[in-house]
Amino acid sequence: MSLLEAVRWDLLSQAIQILVWAVILVYFVHKRLKHRPSGAHAATAAAAPVFSQEVLLQTIRQQTEQALQSILTAVEAERDKLQRLLVSADVPQLPVSAPIAETAAAHIPFRLGESDPELTDRSRYAGLKGLCGRGLSPRQIADQMKLPVGEIELALKLQRASESGAPTATRQ
Repeated sequence: MSLLEAVRWDLLSQAIQILVWAVILVYFVHKRLKHRPSGAHAATAAAAPVFSQEVLLQTIRQQTEQALQSILTAVEAERDKLQRLLVSADVPQLPVSAPIAETAAAHIPFRLGESDPELTDRSRYAGLKGLCGRGLSPRQIADQMKLPVGEIELALKLQRASESGAPTATRQ
């Protein structure tokens, strides 16, 4: 009996297949471990979700403000209808609060990427540090600067981050 007759070729082919699959598995495990963030990369990877959560929070806050503003508009419209009905029925009038048109005109929604061409960033936020130093809330600062509240809050956070010396992550 010769060597070629003594070798079971089916067992040999299966052993080669197992060896090839083991090499492929080791390659993929090595590749996966090589691309895992560690050290400084892990810190930047952890910082990205925080920024996206801040953006999501700002979006939700702005949508809530807009929804509340539309609810207030509907309430004012119903109050006006009620006042007209009461006047026609000769019932004394209820005290009237500030008109809704003034508050609606003061509401400036936040729009990403749009800006006034005549205003540069430096002139736009020139008094921000002074107003914040006086202890005003972001809403009061936004009212005085005629800017959206979300934009003021974001500018204050960026200003605090730059003052503390923490590097800010930017997406490209």
